[in-house]
Amino acid sequence: PCTIEIKEENINLIKGYGYKTPDMLATYRPPFYPFLLAFLYSFFGHSYHSYLTVFLVQAFLSSLIVVFIFLIGKKVFNPLTGLTAALIACFYFPFITGIGDLELENLLIFMPLLFVFYLLKIGPKSSFGIKIITGLILGFTILTKGVFLIVAPMFTFLWLRLAIAGKYFWKTIFIIYLSAFLTLFPWITRNFLIYKKILFSSQQGMALYANTNPEFRKYNRIEHRIFLWEFPQLNEAERNSYYTNAALQNLKKNLGLYFNRVLDNWNLLFEIDKFPNFFHLLSL
Repeated sequence: PCTIEIKEENINLIKGYGYKTPDMLATYRPPFYPFLLAFLYSFFGHSYHSYLTVFLVQAFLSSLIVVFIFLIGKKVFNPLTGLTAALIACFYFPFITGIGDLELENLLIFMPLLFVFYLLKIGPKSSFGIKIITGLILGFTILTKGVFLIVAPMFTFLWLRLAIAGKYFWKTIFIIYLSAFLTLFPWITRNFLIYKKILFSSQQGMALYANTNPEFRKYNRIEHRIFLWEFPQLNEAERNSYYTNAALQNLKKNLGLYFNRVLDNWNLLFEIDKFPNFFHLLSL
């Protein structure tokens, strides 16, 4: 389902219809990956060659993931740890099977790694340019997936608090946060102009509700889409607010359920039978 939606979003962008899903949702998905694909399609068109280009770009990103894993592991720990982590990543099935689909998973991993790589370069004597670049990458990382909206800035603050002391810390964190904010500003402003409400992504409320609802047997995309047709009298922003508030109430009642769902989703990363295309690729 996500592949079809992303394809339609790209067609809408290229034809000048605006950024929206087939369900006419204007803020459902953060825009970085769809806009990146639209940029590629604008040069190569919607043909076999354009999909091959996307395949090659995603394969390149997947290979860079391994490189950045090695560099980060080497920087934080030692060369052996970085090499071991990189070798494990080389044989992790989703890095291989995901490159042929219109899914953001590869970019979802590449952008945080790129951000951490630059964040590790920052110290008391770091240049102004490195801080700006790190902030811009932070902004584009958040525009890749809404989950980074809170996690990435918090990680940045805690890491720099350990790495830099005194007034240099506050100057550095201000520059990085400001650069990230300027990256996010056009997207948030655009959403505000549509719904007259500050909204990053309408997907977040439904995703949180899906993972905190006791009656929701297990998170999956097809059932997740059912929420889009509930409460047709509400617009996208109002529906997101409803599901967010309902999710918070569920958390108060049963916090353990949410953490069990989180563990279930993590376990999916290690279920090899979920990635049968890997063996097909080996036979090519």
